[in-house]
Amino acid sequence: SACFVLFVFSVVVLEQAVGFSLLPHSRRTRTKSEYDESTRTKIHIMNLASNNKAVNNDSLATTDKNSFQAPSLSTKPTTTFDRTALEAKYSQAFTSRWTEFLRESAPLAQQTAKLWASGRLRRDDPSLATAVRQTLTKLGPVFVKLGQIVSVREDILGPVWAAELALLQNSVGVFGGREAVDEALSYDSRLQSQLVQFDSIPVAVASIAQVHRGKWRSDGENDTIIDVAIKVLRPNVARQVGIDLCVLLRAGDILSEWVPRILPVSQVDWQALLAGLAQGLWEEVDLAGEAQRQIRFGNNMDSVPRVFVPRVLAYNPDILVSEWVDGIPLRTLPSMDVRLKEAQTLMRDAYCKSMYVDAFFHADGHGGNLLWVERQENINNGEGKLCILDCGLMVDIGQSSAEGLLRLSLHLGTRDWTRVVDDIIALGFLPENLSPNLKAEARGIARRIIGPYLDVGGGAKAAS
Repeated sequence: SACFVLFVFSVVVLEQAVGFSLLPHSRRTRTKSEYDESTRTKIHIMNLASNNKAVNNDSLATTDKNSFQAPSLSTKPTTTFDRTALEAKYSQAFTSRWTEFLRESAPLAQQTAKLWASGRLRRDDPSLATAVRQTLTKLGPVFVKLGQIVSVREDILGPVWAAELALLQNSVGVFGGREAVDEALSYDSRLQSQLVQFDSIPVAVASIAQVHRGKWRSDGENDTIIDVAIKVLRPNVARQVGIDLCVLLRAGDILSEWVPRILPVSQVDWQALLAGLAQGLWEEVDLAGEAQRQIRFGNNMDSVPRVFVPRVLAYNPDILVSEWVDGIPLRTLPSMDVRLKEAQTLMRDAYCKSMYVDAFFHADGHGGNLLWVERQENINNGEGKLCILDCGLMVDIGQSSAEGLLRLSLHLGTRDWTRVVDDIIALGFLPENLSPNLKAEARGIARRIIGPYLDVGGGAKAAS
């Protein structure tokens, strides 16, 4: 049981990213000394983040690069995922999709059960990993996205599974972007006229959307033409994702009923886990919501030296137009490249500011969403910048959780394992009534699991 809950802690950021807690959420009242310590440290972090880049609040309101309201093609707000309404709206399609899901996943379930029963279920089994990838591909965008989310956690999955699931990044087909863009812009002829050039070959393709390069006529007096990145949803993807998320939650109902019978020690709330994941994925099919998050995140990053987010120019639920940024994806830089080391420092600053101060952070920071940007004249003097792309998956954790993560980080840094476990309990990832013996066991497990990362690092490898 203790091993399981500490494993849960090791993926705390991923869990925060989709807005759920695996275990019953508990809080304890902080003492005055704890509150004072948190406040002092938070002020220190804010000073570090703002160092060498003072921000004048009066001028920020008028001059900040992302503080303007981008032209919106629609005022449709980001909606909450409503399983009941979607199942009722698409009842026939949902029933058909559920049947298809059972048919496609049955061979994989049978293979896994046989391996488990024979004692041959291994973490490094390439045949099972391949079978999982193939099944996810057949099932479509939502399930491909799930595989992509977990593929970056080699520390949890192991190298075999991580490498196999990483192939899902290249398993998505291209769709007719020009037609989708024309449809998305058809609501406003003025904005449609601002798109003066469109490259039909996408520069990035994902399970839910794809990105094209183009040229955009600005709205200002100078009537300048600028390069832009145009992100557009796949046709009818909201309907398909909605139905598939309902299927996923139906599977969660079954897991909630049967897993406790097979693994009585498991405390996973499958329904809550998948409901949080469903909400996160549902928000990704509303590009208007993503644009608003991108603007907010860009404003927050304005006080972090040499870190920026592309400026938003226009958006609606189906399309997002941002300024184009030329840069080098961090995943393409060699592990010993000095630029990667420098980007690592900038990433630290950005995440300290966003997690501990703003309580609003980027939850999909893999090496493809992080660009190293440098002008020719700056290559030799270390004045490169870090550009953070794709605000589809952002997390708003609230100030209380931000302070809790700050205390946890500080105690991890000092290897104070007693307080580390206390912080995990305060954040709700371990039961509040944990016995002294289990607390002691949890401290030992935390030291063994997390200690090596604190000793040898690994951030550059993870980014690349």
